[in-house]
Amino acid sequence: MKSIVRAAILAAFLAATATATATGAAAGEAGSYPERAIRIVSPYAAGGSSGTTARVIAEQIQKAWGQAVIVDDRPGGNTIIGSNIVARAAADGYTLLWQNDAHVTSQYLFHTPYDALKDFQPVATVASTENLLVVNPEVPANSVKELIDYAKKHPSVLNYGSTGLGGPPHLAAELFKSLTGTQITHIPYPGISPALTALVGGQVQMVIQSPSQALQYVKTGRLKALAVTGPRRLAALPDVPTFAEAGLPDFQIRQWFGLFMPANTPRPIVDKWNDEMRKLLALPEVKAKLGAAGLDPLVSSPEEFSSIIKADSARYGKLIKSLGIKAE
Repeated sequence: MKSIVRAAILAAFLAATATATATGAAAGEAGSYPERAIRIVSPYAAGGSSGTTARVIAEQIQKAWGQAVIVDDRPGGNTIIGSNIVARAAADGYTLLWQNDAHVTSQYLFHTPYDALKDFQPVATVASTENLLVVNPEVPANSVKELIDYAKKHPSVLNYGSTGLGGPPHLAAELFKSLTGTQITHIPYPGISPALTALVGGQVQMVIQSPSQALQYVKTGRLKALAVTGPRRLAALPDVPTFAEAGLPDFQIRQWFGLFMPANTPRPIVDKWNDEMRKLLALPEVKAKLGAAGLDPLVSSPEEFSSIIKADSARYGKLIKSLGIKAE
């Protein structure tokens, strides 16, 4: 009996020692971290709102920690290529993923080589934004009602651009079509910059996307802004109504941006990033840069971000199924 008790005590001691050692190692990692350059993978084409905002964050982190922070643009495969790089990376805090809502939509449309909920550690939300409906100036519509009337009178004549199947612009436009009973053709592009270039050039007639890239074209008259998807008007475009004001109160879509690490990244490193994000998102210069892009700072804990992801995964999954959206 005594030998059994001694064995149990020894086992408990070894387990406690192992736990303390692991905790100490993780704390040590966070204490000395970062010791080399950090890579933030953006699965979008350079020049879009995602890449622009990621670079704002990278610049601030680099100033705070004194280590190089590189934004690595890896577009393609409806964000799957870039996301998979991070899913397979070492869980040491040196490779992060910069993503938006597309993180939870691709899994409903493609066979992703990773699990969006299990293979990533949510770190922090960074920003959120309303979406903006913009049209080519040649479209004979100056309001949402006029656009709907024109689309109904000319079915399948209008095209809309997106950043790819299942991305926020695609789902927003398909929801718009569903709510309005219109027939508008989907033309996917590898990023928002080429989609907006096509819109300005008249290859497509409308895009629903976060306002950061579109604002410059609206302000110079190269695009027309008809409505905002959120509950309030944009400060940068105070004369543009919300969809509720335009007669579509059920059209509410808000987009988030955030940072992820590979699953099993030591919690002290995750917390170090989250703490730093809270500090920099409170800086006036960061708020100003986000505001200029039509973005609002969005601070969350890893647990709160995880809840957002799970809720959006269920919401978008239901939307994709109800609209019958499938890989083309």
